[in-house]
Amino acid sequence: PSSFDVCTLDTGDAPAMVEHAPDLLVDGGFLAVYSPFIESTREVSETAREVGLSDVTTRETIQREMQFDERGSRPSTAPVGHTGYLTIARNE
Repeated sequence: PSSFDVCTLDTGDAPAMVEHAPDLLVDGGFLAVYSPFIESTREVSETAREVGLSDVTTRETIQREMQFDERGSRPSTAPVGHTGYLTIARNE
């Protein structure tokens, strides 16, 4: 029975797990999947659409250290580090 409002995944086999999301989520529920790899992210996105999830969007996440000093607050000028991808989808 559908009983979850949100399902979050951070696992290497996320594309296979996404197949079960429509059965686990209530109508209007959300799926959130984090992956450090673009090809896995692509599979997650494609699978989400194939199983009928809607509003599938993916955002790249980046990591920047913040600097705080007497002159103010700002991101570090060091190179931006890549952290991964976050895909969100909705069960409707």
